[in-house]
Amino acid sequence: MPVSDFPGRRNWGYDGVLPFAPDSTYGRPEELKELVQAAHARGIMVLLDVVYNHFGPEGNYLGAYAPQFFTDRHKTPWGNGINFDGPESRVVRDFFIHNALYWLTEYHLDGLRLDAVHAILDDSTPDILAELATTVRNTVAPDRQIHLILENERNQSIRLRRTAQCEPRAYDAQWNDDIHHALHVLITSEKDGYYSDYADRPLDRFGRVWLADSHIRARCRFITMVGHVVSPRKACRRLPLSRSSRIMIRSEIVRSEKESSPSRTRGRFVPRRRFFCWLRLHPCSSWVKSLERNAISIFL
Repeated sequence: MPVSDFPGRRNWGYDGVLPFAPDSTYGRPEELKELVQAAHARGIMVLLDVVYNHFGPEGNYLGAYAPQFFTDRHKTPWGNGINFDGPESRVVRDFFIHNALYWLTEYHLDGLRLDAVHAILDDSTPDILAELATTVRNTVAPDRQIHLILENERNQSIRLRRTAQCEPRAYDAQWNDDIHHALHVLITSEKDGYYSDYADRPLDRFGRVWLADSHIRARCRFITMVGHVVSPRKACRRLPLSRSSRIMIRSEIVRSEKESSPSRTRGRFVPRRRFFCWLRLHPCSSWVKSLERNAISIFL
């Protein structure tokens, strides 16, 4: 999950305000690097969740000294959108592209999971997601195996296309929140917000996403982001199940986590939260076989 610096001592990670700074509650940057290297020594890849759709509401002063970072032409659930396509947007785009490169090169992380990219609003061509992926592939990926994963309510298959050699052109896989939401409703009976789509016949919904190639192909989604209508054919065409990421257990289900004490242990960087997931990637992926056999822990 995201580690960018946030206000206070406890946070899920999605209210970060300093994207280049691991939060001091977890430890020092050097200790995070040591954690990654220790995982690599044990044959474990480490992927980081990054948030490029908004800054946290507290401690974010960019609007005061760099107003070009935001635009009122785009609205998101957190307020004005980030300026990826307006005047002076070049520096904004470079800021986030270099952030992705920073985690992959400075910390030697093996990939990134981009949070809620449907809330990254960009009318330019190429958009920021395409430019970021291209830069990563051209800069880092030629020498290393890098995995880029999206959370995208629009389920757009265009971002998951492959070359003739079966290499990803941009992104490797896409989060399949449908199966998590259906399972969450079954377990908790919660029916508010984005769980409302699964409130009626939740068992049928769960069976559908599990057995019928998920909503991505069977129906795409029961809901799209407010204000955005996506054609199921356009979104789902040629999108195999193997390119979706199935969530088996998400840390949001663990309510007691919010009350846990900070996990700073003297002398080493200790992740406070972990979640387990089942990733289903393209069959060409060199690690798909091991992932299909095992649920793995992604530390960050």
